[in-house]
Amino acid sequence: MQYAKLENGYLIPAPGEVRQGGMVIMNPGPEILGPLGYKPVEYAERPEITTPGNELREAYTDNGDRITVTWVEYTPEPAPEPSYEEQVVALIRECYSFDDELAILRQQNRKPEEFAAYDDYCEACKAQVKQKLGMV
Repeated sequence: MQYAKLENGYLIPAPGEVRQGGMVIMNPGPEILGPLGYKPVEYAERPEITTPGNELREAYTDNGDRITVTWVEYTPEPAPEPSYEEQVVALIRECYSFDDELAILRQQNRKPEEFAAYDDYCEACKAQVKQKLGMV
């Protein structure tokens, strides 16, 4: 049987070893764990998700002599849309790595055609993202 305790709403599993009376007790039993605040953990059967896209998370209840783990269905928050800048950089990275950009910028006066191609690509990426976001 698994033993744990609740601290600030989190399930803390019992340790595999306990130091007591100058000794190390490996795989301590309930007689050692109980006085330390650990209780047996009972898991309810995991239910099926009823709404597509939802997820399940554990919910803990301290019943005094044991901890019961049940499941709560919830709708996760949608991932935030990347910012304009993040989307532009992602497009640029499809063609140029960060190191590539540094090299091009460092050599822009010696290799103006390469810099011009890079700059045109960056401007095209910005225009593409602005159009996608309805900024034009």
